[in-house]
Amino acid sequence: MKRPRVAAALLTGALLSASPYLSAQTVQSAAWPTISWSQSTLQEQGMDPTALQALLGNLESRQFGYVDWLLVIPNGYVVVNERFDND
Repeated sequence: MKRPRVAAALLTGALLSASPYLSAQTVQSAAWPTISWSQSTLQEQGMDPTALQALLGNLESRQFGYVDWLLVIPNGYVVVNERFDND
């Protein structure tokens, strides 16, 4: 049953990346990773933390099925790297 997990993860990523949570402010540009990704906060990247907290709550309660991992990388910075224990 890997297909529902993958579909839920892709849907979640698509919803976050296409959402209107990026503000009009200028965000810093990131150097693409060589050994590791640069870290940042949601606020520094112009994203709404309350929307993400709601999404994380839905993922933890398995509303979207068994999602194992949520990774959000706006503008080349990791802002969310959450794993969920669903096994």
